[in-house]
Amino acid sequence: MGAENSFIVPHWLRMKLSPERYRRLMSYPAWNYFTQSIKATRSFESGIDACLILLRYTEDNRNDMGGGEYEHNLVLLYHFLLNLLDRTDRWGEYLSLWENLRKTTQFFNTYAKDSLKIHGKEIEPFILADDGDSVRVHFLYGILDRRQVIQRKHAKQLSGKRVVRHGRQEGLSASEIRQRLERVTARFMYAARTADGERK
Repeated sequence: MGAENSFIVPHWLRMKLSPERYRRLMSYPAWNYFTQSIKATRSFESGIDACLILLRYTEDNRNDMGGGEYEHNLVLLYHFLLNLLDRTDRWGEYLSLWENLRKTTQFFNTYAKDSLKIHGKEIEPFILADDGDSVRVHFLYGILDRRQVIQRKHAKQLSGKRVVRHGRQEGLSASEIRQRLERVTARFMYAARTADGERK
């Protein structure tokens, strides 16, 4: 992990996580700040490492969490891990993980039943349960469009065609990385002050 990343990914992720630190990082606004910092500074490989550590911790400590917390955190982590595999142009790994999650998980979002018509037939294979007025839809349906884009890119890559790739951190100077992180920090500080003002 480079010097630029040492202040983005908490150093204690490499040590034994405590329940307090884990819950603080996985909750709002810390999670939003963490993920936006990773993306803004293009610290994608460090982000992948952090995701894998947090996924292992989540699974190892499943019995200490309520079902809602466990599932919520896994969805956050898998969404972010897929996003990072996309941004590092690791399309084969993205598609493999996507398919594995599709087959082995039942995490869902709830959709009003009368809204299904606007989604067309694409949503039908992702419906897990019908509760009458609403339906449970596999969480990956929400990023189906992105998967289709990545599938096309991967096919082009395999056929030897030129594919547009994402920018890498190597394309940023140390000064640019710090400026980007400062902008993310400033936005969250402003949001925090605004929230505090609304609560008063």
